[in-house]
Amino acid sequence: MELTVRHLISRSGIYYFRYRLPGKNLEIKVSLRTGDLKKAVATGKLASEKLRSLIDSGVARMIPKEEIQKRITDFIKNELEEQERHFAGFGPICEGTRADARKSMLKLSAKTEEAILNNDTQAWWGRGMAQELFKDLHPEEAELNVLTRAMLNAMLYLARVQRERLEGKRFSSEFSENDYQTILSGSYPRAQEIIASEHVDAIGDLAKQYLDAPHQWCVKGALDVKNTLELLCEYYGKDTDIRKLTKREMRNFRDNVLMKLPARRNVLPQFKGMTLQQCLACKDAKTLSLQTVNHRLADLSGFFTWCVEGEYIVANPVSGLQLEINGKVSNERLPYSSEELQKIFTLLREDKLNAWAPFKLWIPLIMLYCGCRQNEVCQLFTDNVLLINGIPCFEFIESEETGARVKNESSIRATPIHPFLLQLGFLEYAAKRKFDRRNKKDTAVQLWPQMDYNPKDGYARRFRVFFEDFNRKYITKEPKKSCYSLRHNFIDNLKQQGIQETIVSEICGHVTGSKITYRRYGSDLNTELKRDTMKELKLGFDIFETLGKKPLSDEAVQAQISRFFA
Repeated sequence: MELTVRHLISRSGIYYFRYRLPGKNLEIKVSLRTGDLKKAVATGKLASEKLRSLIDSGVARMIPKEEIQKRITDFIKNELEEQERHFAGFGPICEGTRADARKSMLKLSAKTEEAILNNDTQAWWGRGMAQELFKDLHPEEAELNVLTRAMLNAMLYLARVQRERLEGKRFSSEFSENDYQTILSGSYPRAQEIIASEHVDAIGDLAKQYLDAPHQWCVKGALDVKNTLELLCEYYGKDTDIRKLTKREMRNFRDNVLMKLPARRNVLPQFKGMTLQQCLACKDAKTLSLQTVNHRLADLSGFFTWCVEGEYIVANPVSGLQLEINGKVSNERLPYSSEELQKIFTLLREDKLNAWAPFKLWIPLIMLYCGCRQNEVCQLFTDNVLLINGIPCFEFIESEETGARVKNESSIRATPIHPFLLQLGFLEYAAKRKFDRRNKKDTAVQLWPQMDYNPKDGYARRFRVFFEDFNRKYITKEPKKSCYSLRHNFIDNLKQQGIQETIVSEICGHVTGSKITYRRYGSDLNTELKRDTMKELKLGFDIFETLGKKPLSDEAVQAQISRFFA
C-alpha cells in the first residue's frame, strides 16, 4: 500500500488525511487541523508512515488474518493433492526424472529461503502468486508485501515437502498445520546446506582448472606442478572430493608418499609399469631429497591456496607442513675460491675444450659480475640490452615470442652491466650481433646463436653441458661447485662487503612480491645505486690480467655505448 500526500483533501480550508480501506465500506479520515499546505504535507507524511508501520505489524492489516490463512491453506492443500494425482497417474518415476525434479525443488527452496531471510517482498515468484491468489481483494502495496511474505513461506513449505516426497518420504495430501510448523522450523535443514553437503568438487577437475589458469610459471615449473598434482590424483583418486584432503591427510601424503617415493620414478626403467603402491614398497630405491619434498609441498600449497580463493575449501591443508632441513640454503651451493675463478677464466681464454665460441667466456663472466642465473643469460637477445638513465643494462623478462622465461615474478628486472664487462668490450661483441649484415635492420637476434631453445630447459642446455664437462675435467670434483656457484660468488661477496641485502636481492631477482611490469624500469629502481653497488665486488683476482686484456678507456666505452644504442 502506497500512502502518500495524495490522500490529502481540503474541506472549508482545512486539510484532512483520508484513506479508504480496500474491499471494505470503511474509511479512515482525520483532520490535520491546518490550512497550511506545507504543514499538511508534513503531517500527512507522518500519518502515512505511522499507518504503514501499523499495517506491516498487523495491527491495521486490511485483509483479515483469517482470510489470508484460509486461502493459503487451500492453496497448499490443492498443490499437494495435485502432486498426489500426478504420482498416481504416471506411476513410478525414473531415477533421472526424479533426480532432476529433486534438484529443481532444492533450487526453488534455496531461492525462497534467501528471499525470506532478506525480507524480499519483491521476489517475483512469491509476489506473482500473491497477486493471483488475492486479486479479487485488490491489495495495495503494503498489503501485497504482507501477502508476499506469507506466499513465500507457503511455497517454501511446498518445495520442501515435494522434495521429500521425491526422496520417498510420504506426506498426506491433507494440509497439516503440525507438518507445516515442523518443516518451516529453524531446525529443519536448509537447501544450501543440503546442496553443499552433496556437491563434490573433484580433485581431478580442480587440478585441470588450476593448470589451465594463467600463472607465472616457467616451463619446468609448470611441469613440476603438473607432475605433483598427477601424483596427488593417483594416490587419492581424481574423483575424490577436495574437502576430504584435510591437514591430517596431507601430512600422511607427505610422510607416506613424498618421503617414500623413488627419485626419477617416471624416468628409470626399473619402475616402468609399476603402480604407485608398488613403487612406494621398494625399500632400496633412492627417494626424493628433502628439498624436493619441500618443492612438491610448495606446489601443492599453491594449488590449495587457489582452491581457498575459489571457495572450494576454507583453509590450505598443506600450510605448515614444510620440512625443516639442517643447514643453511647457502650451503647447497659453494662459491669458487679466488684461485679457482682465476683458473676458470685462464682456461676459458685458452679454450682447453677447443671449438671456441664467445658464449663460453661471456656467459660465465656475466653470471659472475652481474649475479644472473644461467638461463637468464643464455636467453638474452640484442633488444634485452637497454640504456636506462645512461647506464647499459640487461633486461630479464618473459616472452611468448622467444620462449624466454624467468624463475618468478620477482625475477623480472633490469640489471646494470658491470663496468668491467663494458671495459672488456661486451658492447662491441653485442653490436656485431646487432648489426650483422645478415640480419634485417632493427630485428632482435640472440646474443649467443649457438643456444638452441628447448621447452624443458629453455636456452641453457648447451651451455650447461659444456660447463659441467669443463668444470669436472679442469676445475674441481666438488659436487657443490658448478656454474651456479658463479652467481653465489657475486651474492656472497657483496654480502661480505656489508652491502644491504635488499639491494643485492633486487640486482639478483630475489625480491619477493616485486611487481615490476614489462619494460617499466627507470629512476625508481635507482639504477645508479645498483651499478655503484656492483663496483664493490672484490673477487681476489684481476680479470683483465687473467684474460690478458687491457681495460678500454672511458671514451672507448662511451663510443661503444653510442654505437650500440644509436
